[in-house]
Amino acid sequence: MFNISFLNPGIFIFSSAVIIPLLIYLFAKKKPKQIIFSSIKFIKLSTQKQKKKMNLKNLLLLIIRILIILLTILAIARPAIKAEFLKTGNKHPKTAVAIIIDNSYSMSYLIDTKTSLEKAKNQIKIINEIISEDDITLLLTLDSSWNNLNGNITYGKLSEKLIDNISITATTQKISDIIKLAENKLTKSHLPNREIIILSDLQQKDLPQKIETPTYYIPTHNKTDLNNISTQNSNFSYDLIDRKSENKLRFEVHNHTSQLQEDLICRLFIDNNTIAEKVIDLKPLQTKLESFSLDLPEAGWHHGFVQVINERLTYDNKNHFAFFHNPNPSLAIITDLQILPKPLEALAKIYSDNYKIINQINYDEIINFDAILCFKKETLSEKTKFVLDKIQKQKGIIFVTDKNLATNWREYLQENFSFKFTNFHNDNKEKLLLSSINKFHPITNSIDLQSGIRVNDVWGIEAKQNILLEAGAYPLIITNDKSILWNFDLSSMKNPMLFNSIFPILAYNSLNYSAARKSITNYTIDDRINLTNAITLPQGDIISAEFITFSEPGIYRTEDNFFAVNIDYEESNFNKLDYNGDIKILDTSNWSEKIISSRYGFEIWKHLLLIVLILFFIEMLIVKINEKKNS
Repeated sequence: MFNISFLNPGIFIFSSAVIIPLLIYLFAKKKPKQIIFSSIKFIKLSTQKQKKKMNLKNLLLLIIRILIILLTILAIARPAIKAEFLKTGNKHPKTAVAIIIDNSYSMSYLIDTKTSLEKAKNQIKIINEIISEDDITLLLTLDSSWNNLNGNITYGKLSEKLIDNISITATTQKISDIIKLAENKLTKSHLPNREIIILSDLQQKDLPQKIETPTYYIPTHNKTDLNNISTQNSNFSYDLIDRKSENKLRFEVHNHTSQLQEDLICRLFIDNNTIAEKVIDLKPLQTKLESFSLDLPEAGWHHGFVQVINERLTYDNKNHFAFFHNPNPSLAIITDLQILPKPLEALAKIYSDNYKIINQINYDEIINFDAILCFKKETLSEKTKFVLDKIQKQKGIIFVTDKNLATNWREYLQENFSFKFTNFHNDNKEKLLLSSINKFHPITNSIDLQSGIRVNDVWGIEAKQNILLEAGAYPLIITNDKSILWNFDLSSMKNPMLFNSIFPILAYNSLNYSAARKSITNYTIDDRINLTNAITLPQGDIISAEFITFSEPGIYRTEDNFFAVNIDYEESNFNKLDYNGDIKILDTSNWSEKIISSRYGFEIWKHLLLIVLILFFIEMLIVKINEKKNS
């Protein structure tokens, strides 16, 4: 059967207007024209006959006028009829349809012989066959740039060229935001029948729990265990072996599936050349730390990526890196000491044969050193502050505290690193235990926090950010934009950490990090940096701007720096959608039977207004015929 609904039911309050023609009929009867006849009999017969005709005509006009008012009010109320036989095919009600296609990188997963994105495009073409030329359509993706160019309302079927134009993007908006955008655009169509159709894999999304527009989610597949491998967190590091450093490129390989992965090929691509390969196995859900040894005799920037060969989901197979390496860096040690403490002397010799103790601070001399370390410098004059600030604008300095750190030095470091000094810990009985480490920073990402490592002779510091290493509540290594603070006394022979293997690695990484002259070279999609000169994009295009927001993975480079940009890897680990809100999740087999069957149905207000016009014409015709007879 069918049912009828009204889009503007409030207009029925004006239906009482039908009393107007009734009042006119009752109180505005036309009196017959008086005519004097010679015969009373003929007068009576003529009067009765005329009275019957007038009553019939007036009754007909009354009914027509009542119908005109009722049908006009009914048309303004916008009635819509919905019938079972009108649900599918091109006989559906005129509908405004928004199609949202998920083009995040998980949609590049290969199912059988097609990716999820290719399957979604085929689903759109099936929807296109259901859409009629009377429908209003809108195509959106999770890429805001694509939507700004192509997300416009059109009439009729979607352009297949536009559908084919959709590709995987690394910069995605929340799907809940795209749904809101679709609702706003559909409202402008002024059609009562509106639908939103989402085409996506079963990856967990932030779908809204409540939504007014009928919304359908069509999965591209129904698999739950996807065979995916990714590489992450590649970085350059140094291993200290027999008082010599060995260059390493470390990286992580993640198995995101519950299946054993055997004979996986990992490749190292550096400075536009593939230089190494290795084969590894991964247990279910295992993350393995691997490395390649590097021979880098020349100083300068190096860049590339580590790749694992996995054909199912290729988007997260590469992890890019960039680093500055100097095989024989120069080191300036600013100090009042004439003889270095044993830990610092050993470190300086391991780091480079080219180090120098500097007692008098001179900008023109110090600025030419690759790495700079400042320790036990008693005097801090305004001139010294000026020179140190000027140096830090160009490169980093490693500042080292000690138990006799002067008040003016403490004030200077507090301002530089945004923290506050408190007490000094010097308790030989209760040494501090190393407790936490930042695994994502180049200085500390290659450090394994061993159990039982203790430290002594450190200052208490109240700091909330940029902490790389802590012992209890005592930060040990802090960074700012370029410089580094070592918050432990290098001259203390009662500090166990100085004689542990962790110290030379931390120190060596800190010196190399400082010598690179740039604080961070590894970034994630959507990170933003300010620019002082032109930047070359991964595809080779060159742009000049005040800043850039990274929008694709790869290597970006300026005149004096390289930036490695990677995805956030959020979708590498497949999490099945868990949802119980207003959006209807359809079955992969019969979804086409469920869509474009909106709740309102066909609007018939145009037909009602046509009937009103016909009744107006009939009324005018009756009135004109009557006037002609009476004339």
